[in-house]
Amino acid sequence: MAACRAGLTLRSVKNTRLFLPEGEFIGTPEHCYQQPAASIRIIGEQAYIEPHEHQSAHFIYLIQGNYATSARGAEGWAECGDVIFNSPGTRHSDCFRGRGKLMTLTPHHAFLAEAKIPALEPRDALTLPHTDAACILRRIRCESEQADALSDCIIESHTLELLALVGRLAADDSALPPKWLNDVRERLQDSYTEINSVSQLADDVGVHPVYLARTFRRFTGSSPGEYLRRIRAQRAIVMLINSSMPLVEIALACGFADQPAFTKAFRRVSCLTPSAFRKQWAGAGCIRTRQQI
Repeated sequence: MAACRAGLTLRSVKNTRLFLPEGEFIGTPEHCYQQPAASIRIIGEQAYIEPHEHQSAHFIYLIQGNYATSARGAEGWAECGDVIFNSPGTRHSDCFRGRGKLMTLTPHHAFLAEAKIPALEPRDALTLPHTDAACILRRIRCESEQADALSDCIIESHTLELLALVGRLAADDSALPPKWLNDVRERLQDSYTEINSVSQLADDVGVHPVYLARTFRRFTGSSPGEYLRRIRAQRAIVMLINSSMPLVEIALACGFADQPAFTKAFRRVSCLTPSAFRKQWAGAGCIRTRQQI
């Protein structure tokens, strides 16, 4: 078992894109396990993490709390037990609702090559079936925390199971979202202050509003309106942490009609009012308080 590389200073990512090498993550290390097939991390995290990319594909298993990611294909809030697969080069930012903890599993490039596993090309992130993937990752966590002579063999086997699950999902066209859904998500991400109706989105991509709403919920787990509320709340989180702007100005900048509407929507997403959230993270210094492992 290899030790964590903790205590490294995280360089500023303002106006730059942070690129993390294989197996490295932003967060506070609580447990690390390195073995021939993959590297495993248990990370406790609290603050907002600005946009970054990972060199290697990896799995994220949410152990505690609620976790928001902007990774295309898995955007929004994930709950305890959810599993996300990020392909190489996936760009995303992250934030926990209160205190949280996650597990990462990064298959080594050399292991993928030796096992003759097809290259995992950059694409959208995937939210994996809860029961299958979560059960496998719980077993991997147990083996890494109570390792014996057979643990490496067992972890290797479970890692192959996860990769097979990803491969099947990627190969099944019916399990993947239609191409126009990416256009809808990008429209919501880019024009979150302007969009106010499903009909407007449906006209933009040329589908019926009912079909759009049904398909959107199937692949994202939320309605377009709920998704838009989360995007606006995530934008507000960045402003609350990184600026001293008055709440009413943040409300208008994020597309809310006024401060009361902002407060109501933000509470539904984060279980906190904007002012309470700002106080909770006062002095956190955003990612400057995080460590790279």
